[in-house]
Amino acid sequence: MYKIIIISILFSVLSTACGVLRRGDIPKADPGNSIDKEGVIKGVISNNISKNGYFVRKANIDVFSGGQKESIVATLKYSQKEEYLLSLRSKTGIEFARAYIGRDSLLINDRINKILYSGKTDYLEKKFSLPAGLLPLILGDFLIAGAIGNEDTICMNGKLDYQTQINRNKIYSVIDCRINKVIKSVVETGNRNERVTLEYFDFKRSGSFLYPGKIGINGLPGGVGISIEINNIEIPWLGDMSFIPGNRYEIVEIK
Repeated sequence: MYKIIIISILFSVLSTACGVLRRGDIPKADPGNSIDKEGVIKGVISNNISKNGYFVRKANIDVFSGGQKESIVATLKYSQKEEYLLSLRSKTGIEFARAYIGRDSLLINDRINKILYSGKTDYLEKKFSLPAGLLPLILGDFLIAGAIGNEDTICMNGKLDYQTQINRNKIYSVIDCRINKVIKSVVETGNRNERVTLEYFDFKRSGSFLYPGKIGINGLPGGVGISIEINNIEIPWLGDMSFIPGNRYEIVEIK
């Protein structure tokens, strides 16, 4: 159950992390001459892939925990209604879990044990310190709407450090001004000792959209690290987001 949920939330918005986890360091500005880059924030926001629907047709996921690694294959659908539909398969192609995350609902089919887990999306924040509203960070999007952040648009050595606050969560971002994409995010929850670090690498294009081909996630509860390599993605995408509960599955409420 734990493995299914943690993969669901971290790919749903649904990553090349290493097995050795480290606490996220707050990004600091690089020394050097500053360069005014008016509109850099606007450019980064325009590159957010979550403003469109998208379909990750294949991603390889490695989960590191307790000195062990487990490899999984996943697909992910995202709609502009802020809905996610995730399918998890073994390397042999057998689907063992399917997860739906909406604005309020969290549904997970455990196909192996024939259990349907049902709950609210606030479970993600209570259990993993990652509110559903921050899920777009996982694929490298930049969140600023409704946030209180600094006013700077100064790039130093090609990088821009930016801080926002959404509710009780602080987000420290490092932006590459050359490509107008976030290359590192640190999410600091209400407890200052809890920080989740996301790093983005190997940027690729799908049409006119730029996305990270690899993302590393560290600092998760329980000493879990996740590495995801995106092999095939379609942007924009409009398609079916139906979640079909399993027939005669046991229903278990998660709180």
